[in-house]
Amino acid sequence: MNRMEFSKNRWIRYPNNPVLTLGSEGSFDSFNIMSPMVVKDKGLYKMWYSGGPNREYTKYQIGYATSKDGLNWVKYPKNPVIKAGERDNFLTTPTILRTAEGYLLREESLFKMYFTGNRENDLEYATSSDGVRWKKYSENPVLKGIYAPTVIRDGEFYKMWYTMGSYPNFKIGYATSRDGIHWEKYSHNPVMKATEIWEGEGNLYPFVIKKGKEFFMWYTTLGEEVTKIALAKSSDGVHWVKPNQPILEPEAKSRWDSVYTSCPCVIKDISTYRLYYAGRKDMVHKYYAIGLAEISIPYTNPHEQESQ
Repeated sequence: MNRMEFSKNRWIRYPNNPVLTLGSEGSFDSFNIMSPMVVKDKGLYKMWYSGGPNREYTKYQIGYATSKDGLNWVKYPKNPVIKAGERDNFLTTPTILRTAEGYLLREESLFKMYFTGNRENDLEYATSSDGVRWKKYSENPVLKGIYAPTVIRDGEFYKMWYTMGSYPNFKIGYATSRDGIHWEKYSHNPVMKATEIWEGEGNLYPFVIKKGKEFFMWYTTLGEEVTKIALAKSSDGVHWVKPNQPILEPEAKSRWDSVYTSCPCVIKDISTYRLYYAGRKDMVHKYYAIGLAEISIPYTNPHEQESQ
């Protein structure tokens, strides 16, 4: 697998996009829906996402949806599944612990979730036996200065990439942990920042998987009222080689992602890689819907498990 296999012209948007949209008036996700986190668990696709009811960065909470095919999604009727508290009053960018290769990883039979917990960008941690009933860690936050984390377990280490900095000059940082709770930030952060003209001013929303000895990061570039999704590669998770162009850009005539394509989440599904992302159609709503783009890749290991 290399960057050429993931080249821009090979990603095909799902023709019936978007796959998940805003909730009805009065629901927690009636104004904003973003940050899809998708895993495949024993044949069932599961998505956690962030939703908000207004333009303000308050009352954002985490919702849940399921799908039998990854295309047609049903929201959990009792959403949100993780609710805001007095301190953690802005819940967004959920990520589920995965294997280095990107598959669901349960530990002690538990789903493990990391997410941003308030406007100060605290890293929060929660566990669940079923993906619906979540228990927040009693000593949250586990780390400060973390927005939009992505977490994998690679050997004996938990590895996290995340957004750091402030608008519009976001950068991507890196941290490691031996237990998933006590984290150490890389001493030479950031590990990636905007350097290319087409990237604009910021890099954010990283999503990382590993194939063989190489890490692949899908991330969002932030320009002037436009975002794009790009892909970078690394041999150590610290030093990244960027592409010469993004892989997914807004479509000017789109009714839902004409301004932003952002918040990438990628899963491998037999011979297909599926890229779920958040789209924005105007500068009124934060994010308007969640969509899908796909790419076919030769599949070399039919015995690889879809979840653990």
